[in-house]
Amino acid sequence: MDDRRYLRIYLGDHLAVMRGGRALVSRMQGGGGGDIAGLLAEAARELDRGDALVTAFLRQIGASRPWVKVGAATVAERVGRLKLNGRLLRPSPLSPLVELEGLGTCLAATAAMWRALGAADVAAPDLVEARAESCERLVLEVERQRLAAARRALEGEVETLSQ
Repeated sequence: MDDRRYLRIYLGDHLAVMRGGRALVSRMQGGGGGDIAGLLAEAARELDRGDALVTAFLRQIGASRPWVKVGAATVAERVGRLKLNGRLLRPSPLSPLVELEGLGTCLAATAAMWRALGAADVAAPDLVEARAESCERLVLEVERQRLAAARRALEGEVETLSQ
């Protein structure tokens, strides 16, 4: 049995998450990005850096990119475009909210991966620490933007929900 099997699987899973996140960012940028264009550009750079680093780690352990997983992540992102959000042909006010939720999830999972690699001592601490901190900072900014999108999309929909 390959003694790096679980590391290869773990890295491959997270590479797929980063690829899906990067495809989501590209789609969001295609819509112009608006007031979050800078945030999207920064997220794209971070996901690209992570992709390159994880690909290098895979090469170091004698593994290749898991093309099936990466392809599945790309397909999943494209299928996510089909969510109707109440409208068939154009984006709804919910679209930015849902997209930011997806981006935040991808960045949080990537930060968690860097922290796990550091905790397991399988990667240089300075390398993974910098990547984890960058992702965590982006998660905070994505969350700030997500809450603003929630206010725009949901405010005034009901008076107040309660039990």
